[in-house]
Amino acid sequence: MGLQETKIESLPFVTAELNYLAPIDGKPRTYAFDPPPGEPKSTSLPEPHQVPIFDARLIAQNFSLDREGFALVRHPTQVKDFYNDEEIRSVYYPAVEAFLRATLKADRVFIFDHTVRKRVEGAPDIRGGGPRQPATRVHVDQTAISGANRVREHLPDEAEELLKGRVQVINLWRPIRGPLRDSPLAMADGTTVAPEDLVASDLIYPNRRGETYSVKYNPNHRWFYFPEMTPDEALLLKCYDSATDGRTRFGPHTAFVDPSTPADAAPRESGAHAGVPPAVTKCDGIDGHRPAMFPELSGTKRRLHRRAGQPGGCRARADDAIGSSGQLFAFCLFCCPR
Repeated sequence: MGLQETKIESLPFVTAELNYLAPIDGKPRTYAFDPPPGEPKSTSLPEPHQVPIFDARLIAQNFSLDREGFALVRHPTQVKDFYNDEEIRSVYYPAVEAFLRATLKADRVFIFDHTVRKRVEGAPDIRGGGPRQPATRVHVDQTAISGANRVREHLPDEAEELLKGRVQVINLWRPIRGPLRDSPLAMADGTTVAPEDLVASDLIYPNRRGETYSVKYNPNHRWFYFPEMTPDEALLLKCYDSATDGRTRFGPHTAFVDPSTPADAAPRESGAHAGVPPAVTKCDGIDGHRPAMFPELSGTKRRLHRRAGQPGGCRARADDAIGSSGQLFAFCLFCCPR
């Protein structure tokens, strides 16, 4: 059953502020390092909007990577220390590659990056300047141009042949500790996002220029989140898809301040990885795997009482055990399904 058969309005929700792109003249740009003298760090200014963000737990099995652009999966990990780069590359990379190949039916998966995030109150989000901070603006990690360029950058000898088939960039995002309560991730239903809502924006590095999508506000957008994610769960986020047959190609997402988060909740820590599966003729996301992947969702223990239709939507029990901060580990992958 897809979302079209689900009464979304009956789901519990929170009302929260999301930062969209404010109107701007010219192409937005952001420096990933200290900008030249006289230049602003970014010309992308936020336009905050209060929106309902629906609790997707009760309908987790209804989401499709190809339709909505995201999906919740069960993915236990053997990694002990997500701050140990050697362990990440030797233990986590191979496990995620195998998982994505099986889940997406990909011919190949190429992992090209990972990021660990830990929210520090008041700290700027600077690469190489301490832990990365949660991204609190609505965005997509790739664009139609940069998604294809990722293949050319990392697999130059095979790129043009691979790009004749189907290529995806998938982000695998997870909490390292849980339940995650601070700065959770919200995902837009890709079927509610119009092409004109996506604004290509330059991301300028010292030695290259990348491109992401900023997102303009559209009242038709429909937002979801999965409260209290545990370390055995992960999200698959669609960042790019070369297929142009009507399925969702780009999935906007953002961290947000959940008004139901207890005041003493530990700050979020998170991580992200990126990779690519090349040359694809068919990709069904996670469809067909749900019985094995989602059996635990209906029985997930909930620590918060949520009430549909009430601003904030949640309240904590007095005896609520506050979980340690969550770490989100995201992989952006070129996924080339068979």
